[in-house]
Amino acid sequence: ALDCATRKDDRTLLHHQLGELYLTRQNLAAADREFRLALQLDPEFTPSRKALARLSRSGNSGPSAKAP
Repeated sequence: ALDCATRKDDRTLLHHQLGELYLTRQNLAAADREFRLALQLDPEFTPSRKALARLSRSGNSGPSAKAP
């Protein structure tokens, strides 16, 4: 999937959408990782910033977030 996403904006959105998918599956560690990857590509990408803030407020962000 990443090979098909050639533009930076496409890759940013792809990582964000993967993060959202992982959230729906309760895989919080993977969601955190994908949101952070999106922000590495575009530090101003608001949806990923908000998603990380939600994870952080719930105490499920960062390296200590557990995968199911």
